[in-house]
Amino acid sequence: MFVRARTRTAINRLLHDAEVRRGSTLPARDDRAPIFVVGPPRSGSTLFFQLLVEAFDAGWLANAHMRWPGGAARIERREHPRAAKSHEQSSYTSQYGDTEQPWEPHEGTNYWYRFFPRDRHEMTDADATPERVGAFRAAVRALTEACGSPVFFKNSFNTLRLPVIAAALPEARFIYISREREANARSILTGRIKNVGTDQWWSARPAGAENHAHETPAQQVVWQSDRINEVALRELGRLDADRWMHVTYTEVCSDPAGTIDRIDAWLHAAGVPIRRRAGAQLPDHFDESSGRPFEPALEAEFQAALAARDRDGVDTKS
Repeated sequence: MFVRARTRTAINRLLHDAEVRRGSTLPARDDRAPIFVVGPPRSGSTLFFQLLVEAFDAGWLANAHMRWPGGAARIERREHPRAAKSHEQSSYTSQYGDTEQPWEPHEGTNYWYRFFPRDRHEMTDADATPERVGAFRAAVRALTEACGSPVFFKNSFNTLRLPVIAAALPEARFIYISREREANARSILTGRIKNVGTDQWWSARPAGAENHAHETPAQQVVWQSDRINEVALRELGRLDADRWMHVTYTEVCSDPAGTIDRIDAWLHAAGVPIRRRAGAQLPDHFDESSGRPFEPALEAEFQAALAARDRDGVDTKS
């Protein structure tokens, strides 16, 4: 098993190097713009990602690409998933960001770890080194070239990597999705309990998390949700206004088609020539979830954590 893992790592490295070489000479092109969905975990971003893939004739990272994340562009060129998509409808189901079918959207976890560290999630301008920026730019452009179109990406950790992503890809556009604050924090805590237990941080971890190690899990997730939204708005605010837009989970659920119309209009106004997918059937609405109450002691702890952050003057609007 260890030998097999080492072999896969070596093959992925060779594929990565070839992909970077191929993409290193490709120019920025608005007709092949990468479009990043960013926002905190459990903000509805997976459902939104699925909706974008269903609605637009564009590329996306899929489960099948993750067979060999170092060679995602090669898989795209060989297997043409958009042809299969023409007669598939999205299931709009997922489990903590994971989908099942080969060509359903994937967060691309190991795709991104080719460029970013596993143990430190929040990047700064100082992390935009020539080596990292060059490899990241080349790999993404190799994939957009293979797709021959704009490409959608979604990974909540990328919200904390915006300084590097924006510097590497001046043609990139960003869609920031947010969710009502209490529902977002509640969902993060539910996911944390189910996936790793109460004693460990789960999902995207902003810088400064170590300063909250003494706090309760409820206090930690409320801070986590607030802080990721703060970082997103701070970093997006540094960009030209036409490079990003904001949608909410409520908008996606209550009016999927109207949300897509708004994104379509924004992308065209921003100079990204994207087409709608022929035959796409968008639902009238999605059921908006606000989560279930915790057992009484934890629920009281959670409500106290929300109230304490409110007293500290945190902007809770989203």
